[in-house]
Amino acid sequence: MAKFVLEEGEQVIERARARDYSQGMESGGGELILTDRRVVLTDSKNRGWMAMLGLLGALFAGALHETRIVYTIRRDELASATATAKRELEVRSTGKGYAHIKFYARVKDAATWADRIQRWGVGESLETASARVVKR
Repeated sequence: MAKFVLEEGEQVIERARARDYSQGMESGGGELILTDRRVVLTDSKNRGWMAMLGLLGALFAGALHETRIVYTIRRDELASATATAKRELEVRSTGKGYAHIKFYARVKDAATWADRIQRWGVGESLETASARVVKR
């Protein structure tokens, strides 16, 4: 897994805490990140056992905290984003065979995220894509 780093000129539109459950098991936690170029699901590897060493161990654990890319789909490769449940999101790419990417994430308000990602995928402006959906 590659470390998450913004590409040159890339901007984050929105991010939220999320958990990957694509392999039938939930990850420890990460983020769903929507940038102007791609949607990324990350997993954070935290060295929690170091915190047992006290304050100094907690400081080292923070320094060793890693955010790794689990899945990434570029804007032009997005096929769909669907809320499969209140807190479950499915995101698919247009690729075929081994090039096909599909991931499931647990995220707060999956319907809003699905709508936002779909609108982003068809090229709506950043201001529109980052707007909040108002519930009536």
